[in-house]
Amino acid sequence: MNGDGYEDIAITAPNLAAAGEPGGRTFVYAGSPRGPLPSPSWYVDRVDWGPPQHPLNHGDFDGDGFDDFVFGERAYLTIQPARASVYLGSPAGLLAAPAWMEESNRTFSDFATALATGDVNGDGLDDLVVGDQSQPNGTDPSGAVHVYLGNHP
Repeated sequence: MNGDGYEDIAITAPNLAAAGEPGGRTFVYAGSPRGPLPSPSWYVDRVDWGPPQHPLNHGDFDGDGFDDFVFGERAYLTIQPARASVYLGSPAGLLAAPAWMEESNRTFSDFATALATGDVNGDGLDDLVVGDQSQPNGTDPSGAVHVYLGNHP
């Protein structure tokens, strides 16, 4: 995610949040010639929001040559919709705040239960595909797939 040519590793800690708050923490360990570094290069606390309980993924959504990081979240204690958050990569690693978030249009949803990346429209940028296995279709909760196209800033 910092463009150094070494694979980085993302790890979630489902019940670890700052100051004992409900939620979780996600860590990224930068890669090196000898494997991942012993200390995380980046982390984010998700107070009240659960940790990523769905697949993590990455892709270069903004075309800057650095992988960006995406994960899905659900609220722990409050009734809020699930969401997907994208953190942009840079030469220094991932930025501290999400550059993009998308929420479900309803609470208790399965939005972001599946995440996939790839260039679906052939423009050279990675795109994000977000699954929602309980998106209603009339009275039938049949699910939906949402496609978000990558773009240059």
